Amino acid sequence: MIGFLLLATAARGADAPAVAVSGGWARATLPHQDEAAAYLTLRSPGGDTLTAIDSPDAGMVMLHQSTQRNGVASMQDMDSLALPAGQPVALAPGGTHLMLMDMKHGLKAGETLRLSLHFTKAGTVSVAVPVLPVGATGPAP
Repeated sequence: MIGFLLLATAARGADAPAVAVSGGWARATLPHQDEAAAYLTLRSPGGDTLTAIDSPDAGMVMLHQSTQRNGVASMQDMDSLALPAGQPVALAPGGTHLMLMDMKHGLKAGETLRLSLHFTKAGTVSVAVPVLPVGATGPAP
């Protein structure tokens, strides 16, 4: 099973509850592609809000929600993502996901993508997620 590496939980107070991050992954990019997507599952024991994301590998990281209405797919920006206490919140293909824009380099299968997730209560959580092949639908079970 391909997992992810939790690098650090920095900038949070001693009393702030940690946010657990699991199942993270990103899809490799095609040549000259300057956008990528990443997915993961978040769980906060006391509830929290994801307010921003950044990566040294991208000029900008946005939180997006994919929707389908009348057979037409679209993506909408989200300003934040609420994490209900104790409930997993999955970012997955076809739904809520991280959209990496202005990639500084392509993502190749087998590499690692670094992300910093910024939460209202937990502060910053830095993670590294594996990059899977272009056609991947997620980590192998």
